[in-house]
Order: sequence, then C-alpha cells, then structure tokens
Amino acid sequence: MLEFSVHQSQGPRNSQEDRYVACAMRHGHLFAVLDGHGGHQVADYAASQIPSLFQRHLPIVPDSDKLIHEAFEATVEDLHKLIDAQFHYSGSTLSMAFVEPAGRDSQGVRFRVHAATMGDSPLALLTGSRLYAMQEHAVNLCPHDVSVIRENIEFLKQIQKPVPGLEMAGVQDGYVWSGVTHATAKGIAPTRVLGDYEHRDLLIRVPDIQTFEAKAGSVLMLATDGIRFDGPSKQRKSRYLEILGKIKEGLDACQIAAFARQAVNNDNLTLIAVDLTG
Repeated sequence: MLEFSVHQSQGPRNSQEDRYVACAMRHGHLFAVLDGHGGHQVADYAASQIPSLFQRHLPIVPDSDKLIHEAFEATVEDLHKLIDAQFHYSGSTLSMAFVEPAGRDSQGVRFRVHAATMGDSPLALLTGSRLYAMQEHAVNLCPHDVSVIRENIEFLKQIQKPVPGLEMAGVQDGYVWSGVTHATAKGIAPTRVLGDYEHRDLLIRVPDIQTFEAKAGSVLMLATDGIRFDGPSKQRKSRYLEILGKIKEGLDACQIAAFARQAVNNDNLTLIAVDLTG
C-alpha cells in the first residue's frame, strides 16, 4: 500500500543538524523532517518525541480531518512546552505528514494525506497531474507571515511589554532579528519554528495544516531546504514536480538526492520519498 525511502547527507557544514521521523502507527504512517539551526539539540529532541506525542493525541477512531488537525496542534503545543523548558539556543523547522488509507475505488486504495508545517522544509504531493505544495514559512518566501510578525513587533513595542530582545527586533535582509544591541542581535530566516527561545515572542508558533485526497499511485516528498532553489514560487514548484516525477519513476531517495545535488546548494539534505502504491 505504501513504500518509502530516506536519504540524509551532510554538506560542507561542521555537523548534520537535520533529523527525520518515518514510522507506522495506528491507522497510518507518520513522516517528519526537521532542519535544525544553531545546533542539533531541538531537532534531535523533537524527532525523538514526535511519534509518541502524536500517537497519544491521535484519536482511537480518527473519523474526521478536524481530529487529525487537532492531534497535530496538540503535538506541536506539547513540543513547544518541552523544548522551551530545556533548550534556549537552537531551533528547528518541522514538516509532518500523516498518511492514512481512505477506502478503495477502481484504481486501488485511496489515501488522505494530512500535512502540518512550520518553517521552510518543503512538503509536496503529486496526485494524478495535480501538485499540492505546502507554504514554506521564511522571510523571503512568506509575505503573510512577515506582515503578521511586523505587526506583532510593533504592538509589543507600543505596549512596552518586557520581551527579551525587543530592542533590536525587526525584519530585515531576509531575517527576523532579536537582540539588545547590534553586536548581540541574532537573525533567523524561518518565520515559524520550534525552539529559538530568544525569538519565542516574535515568531509564529502554530503550524499550517491541510488535508489532501490522494489516489493510488500518488507520490509525496518531505525534505529539508537543501533540496530546493531559493527562487520564485513557480520555479520551486517546477523543481518539486521534477523530484516527485523521479519518485514516480521508481527512483529511491538516495538516487533522487544524487540528481538534486547537481543543481542546488551543498547544504545538509534530508529527503523522504513516499510512493502511495495502493
């Protein structure tokens, strides 16, 4: 019914801060990629906790999309509490997909793909000829998030709330900044993250959640940003169609990563390739 492969490779960085989750659980399969920054600690810890947290919140009978969405929201809320209590320096993106069978038609088993994303780790689904790509949350990729963050910073300054780092808070040059002085200011590109304690009052802390119907033969990818171009949306989606097409041809994640490395940066890369064979 479902086949998947995983690839991880380290670019020129000093360490591999990506982590992933790929496991079967009640009613379906759970996949996640996490792109750590400022250290591996948040990504590492979150990846170790996600399966048990999501399983705990997954209803015994998940008979509506709303219940799955609530399980995602509760999992992220728990992660925030656990991470904020332990890690004050590193952070991570998070892209998750829960894939469950949803009956059968003349073409085979149908699926429902529930997706939740925070940050700029791509998640895309190709079903038939239709591409679904989740919004990537970064300063240069998501104007809506940037507008919300700027309004929030302005509000916090107006009410003079004692928020750490508010003195240098702002959005500039592709980053959300926080800090007391120019010398100590820290900037991060994602607009939604786990961790990044110093930015916790500035960034958006909730995931973007959607559900898609997928027919047998659909393909799904979750990856860290080492897989893509940092170009316009149309160019990125064209790239995802190319990669999803390779999954459909039967290439595994390692073969696709070797192909992808020919055209993109040498950042750390994690790729989960899922074939919904039906």
